[in-house]
Amino acid sequence: IEGEHALWPYTPSSKKQTSKLKTHTSEKPPGQGASQAIEDAVILALTLAAAAAADSPPTELPQWLRTYQAARKPRADQAASASRATGEAFNNLLFSEEGMRFLQNAFAWINTNDLFGDLARAVEGEFGADARLELMKSLM
Repeated sequence: IEGEHALWPYTPSSKKQTSKLKTHTSEKPPGQGASQAIEDAVILALTLAAAAAADSPPTELPQWLRTYQAARKPRADQAASASRATGEAFNNLLFSEEGMRFLQNAFAWINTNDLFGDLARAVEGEFGADARLELMKSLM
C-alpha cells in the first residue's frame, strides 16, 4: 500500500528497501530460519516452564532469560558463521568438487545438535549444578 496510509515506507521495487533489508538479513541454509525459530520456541517454553516449576520469583526472570540466551546463542552464532562460509564457497568455489566437499562439512552441524543438552548446560552455568539442573533434566 502506498501513499499516506502506507504501513511500510518502501515499495517492493525500492532500492532503499532492498539495501536496508540486506543489512539485517543473513543467508541461512534452506529451512534453517524456520527451524531455528521452532527450536527457539521450544527452548524458551522449557526455560519458562522450569522457572515456573521452580517457583522462581519474578525477580529471577532476567536470570532465566540469560539462561535461554546462553543455550541458544552458540547455535545462532554457528548458523551465522556457516552462512558466511556458504556465501564465500558459492562466490569463490562455484560448485567445484572442493566446494561441494566444503559445503558438506560446513553443514554437518545442522543434524548433530542437542537442544536439551544446550539448555541443561546453560541452566547449570547460570544457576549451578543444583536442584534447578535436576529440574531441567526432569523436563527433558
